[in-house]
Amino acid sequence: HQRLLDENMDVIVLLMLEPVLQNSHFLRLRRRLCGKSVVEWPRTAAAEPWFWQNLRNVVRVDNKLMYNKTYSRYFTSK
Repeated sequence: HQRLLDENMDVIVLLMLEPVLQNSHFLRLRRRLCGKSVVEWPRTAAAEPWFWQNLRNVVRVDNKLMYNKTYSRYFTSK
């Protein structure tokens, strides 16, 4: 997040393998800013292909396009 604030470069994709940090301030901030860049490992094996496709989509797209519209004005105005 510091790199995003200082250099206007978002380089974060969070992969949540377990739901341990659901109350983390960092995770809540990330979900508010760019919720699509938080990818959770599926609970069922049948959903694994969806997980991998979702991860490919997140990595291919610039995070700026996925920002919450409320916050995106701040980062695009720099």
